[in-house]
Amino acid sequence: MSVRASTAREQSATVTGVGRDAGTVAEPPVCWIEGGVALLDEGRRVERVNVSLGRWLRAMGCDPVGRGFEELLAALGPEWEAAFAPAWEGTGEPFFHAQLRASRAGRTAWYEVEATRHGSGWSVRVQSVLPPLTELAETPWNAHLAGEWEQRRLFMRLLRAEAQLSHLMRSLPGVIFSQRADFAFQFVSPRVGELTGVPAEEWVGQARSFWEVVHEADAEELQQQCRRAVRGREGVATGFRVRNVRTGQIAHVLEHREAVVSAAGLVIGYEGFWLDVTRQKLAERRLSSAAWKETLATLTMGLAHDFSNILAGILSLADTFRAQVDGGHPFAEGLGLIRQNAWQACQLVQRMMNLHRCMTGEMGYHDLNETVTELVDLVQRVLPRRIRVETELAAQALPLYADGMELRQVILNLALNAAEAMPQRGRLRFETRLCEVAALPAHAHGTLPALPCVCLYTRDSGHGIAARHLPHIFDPFFTTKPVNKGSGLGLYNARLFVERHRGAIAVETREGEGTVFSLWLPRADFSEAERVESAVLQRRPSLLLVGEPGMLHDSTAEFLRVQGYYVRQAFAPDRARDALLAEEHPFRAVWILAGPAEPAFLGLVSELRILRPEVKLVLQLVGGEADRVPEEVRRQLDLVITNEMNEETMVKSLRRLCE
Repeated sequence: MSVRASTAREQSATVTGVGRDAGTVAEPPVCWIEGGVALLDEGRRVERVNVSLGRWLRAMGCDPVGRGFEELLAALGPEWEAAFAPAWEGTGEPFFHAQLRASRAGRTAWYEVEATRHGSGWSVRVQSVLPPLTELAETPWNAHLAGEWEQRRLFMRLLRAEAQLSHLMRSLPGVIFSQRADFAFQFVSPRVGELTGVPAEEWVGQARSFWEVVHEADAEELQQQCRRAVRGREGVATGFRVRNVRTGQIAHVLEHREAVVSAAGLVIGYEGFWLDVTRQKLAERRLSSAAWKETLATLTMGLAHDFSNILAGILSLADTFRAQVDGGHPFAEGLGLIRQNAWQACQLVQRMMNLHRCMTGEMGYHDLNETVTELVDLVQRVLPRRIRVETELAAQALPLYADGMELRQVILNLALNAAEAMPQRGRLRFETRLCEVAALPAHAHGTLPALPCVCLYTRDSGHGIAARHLPHIFDPFFTTKPVNKGSGLGLYNARLFVERHRGAIAVETREGEGTVFSLWLPRADFSEAERVESAVLQRRPSLLLVGEPGMLHDSTAEFLRVQGYYVRQAFAPDRARDALLAEEHPFRAVWILAGPAEPAFLGLVSELRILRPEVKLVLQLVGGEADRVPEEVRRQLDLVITNEMNEETMVKSLRRLCE
């Protein structure tokens, strides 16, 4: 009979449970161990054990002295022996790790076991651990906490989990929540306060209504999604808007929600999380708006062109008929009115076409007076007749270096907002000034430009803006208009415009009396375009092209410029050295045009590597093969351009090199 079998038989003979004969020997209980270590020889016999492991083995009914480690495993249980089998068989890995359990006297304990093979022997480490989460969840709470060590380990584990959860709550860009069936929060992470205006501690255990913060236009859809989560017993994802109860600001959230339902079908509550996707929604709106504007511009331009042709025909006929009658003819006055109105209509159509021809992103010089005059003609025809439009323009020109299309959009948005604030009748006034002295009002965004600066004021006699809304009117998606009546992006875009142009926008208002929006923009000194061009050149990767003058040199320089590089040409080695030492441009690379038999230019490689080790070196071979380039030169090059290399590969290689 084998030692392993006899040991197992002896072990089973000593096992006793409740209700066994009084004469049998009681089974030793499982116990806790901290840092038990054993050293095994080549035959896996126990050479030494530390005090901790020795006490534990004896307490488990195993005496390690003079015994093989496999015998001890068999005594601890079949799981232990089977788990170590791959380690003894030698799978090539010198490390072994397992989490095992031992059951004695009605108790079960879990252990972490590690074994390491070194030379001809082994070292084994045994450490008590708490059971897996599934085991803890399925047993009574005190089943594994009978000893002091178990309680201490569980306490440390809970503290660590609490710290990790607290850190996660602070860093997670969203809200985690647990709700009861009546949608009252049982738990909600702190970031809910940023979205709703109600701190997390006020949500938990309070009778505040969850539906108080859900946008009224989205409440019904969210309720349907909650019912779907209950019926389908699966998680549902939906997007809706949340209104901040303190500021009125709207945020877009993406919610994942799962219903917690009992076996009897009773809804216990909901669990899920929110992600703030306001910025993503803003980007989607912009993309959608840009696509629609492009389509609308195409249609408008086509219609305006046809309408302009029709008006041109009317104007031509009016001129022809008027030339055929004398001043006293009854038709003379009527033909004059037809001609005058047709001419005004032609001018209006031309202004509309000019408005659509402009593209955002195109910077240029504009006179604010001319821009306002042009737009006022359009505004007067668009706004209701009950609104009187006035202008007070500065006597001198007000030059701006700005995106003309965006400037027009801002002015038109301000005019349309003012009209909506005057539902009965009112007055809209545009004023332009050169401000020598200025101070930003309380509710302003941006930076006051250097004085004197160009100022635009739009004054209306409408109902004004409520004081509680003033801090938020320039925020994205903020609007006091009814649902689907406004996007809440008009003033936000105006804010972005002035910030991009190093200016400011502000609002002053009195409820029931009217509102003044003011724009401060830098006055152009006509050096802006040159500075912008210089900055663009500085941002473009700079290359130094070196080689003999000629068609190849010029065509290569043009090719590199088309690819977006700033290219400076040098036609001799000494010119290349001077250009690098002058440091007028931070060259990313030196592109050398040379053949294998041109020592003057090839010798430049070693010299440039010493002068500017950070600059990349590129050699374009002219009339030769790469293997004819000396080895000491090739080793110092970062890229070699050969005749077999196509343009696409050449561009990609150079781009990677200059990143």
